[in-house]
Amino acid sequence: MKEIDLAFKSFADGLRIFAKSLEILADQISAMGGVKPSSPVTPIKTAAPKKPAAAKPIKAAPQPARTKKKKPAAAMKKTASAKTSVETVYDIIARAEKGVSSARISARTGYNAKKVANAIYKLKKRDRIQTVKKGVYIRK
Repeated sequence: MKEIDLAFKSFADGLRIFAKSLEILADQISAMGGVKPSSPVTPIKTAAPKKPAAAKPIKAAPQPARTKKKKPAAAMKKTASAKTSVETVYDIIARAEKGVSSARISARTGYNAKKVANAIYKLKKRDRIQTVKKGVYIRK
């Protein structure tokens, strides 16, 4: 609704400016040739359009100098013993000969059911495990 009101206001302002330009043009023509307009133009009494306030430049507040702390190189590299959750779940499934349930995986890893389900989904997509029955998985 605000957009429509704004559009109508700008259109009305444009018409006012156009009417004033026509009046000035009519005055100039009558002054040059002595010709009077066929019908007198009556000015429309409206409120003067407000000019928008000039935008003041915003000064950025000075920021304190930042010191960047570097992590040691050992902390940045992934160690060989660190495994992802998908790898951990796959190791548990691979060790089970008869299959393992998602509840058993959750109990052994300490992961919640959602994390185990996501890991199983990724392993299925990679075609590394298969479903024996609902909730029980075995390595391919």
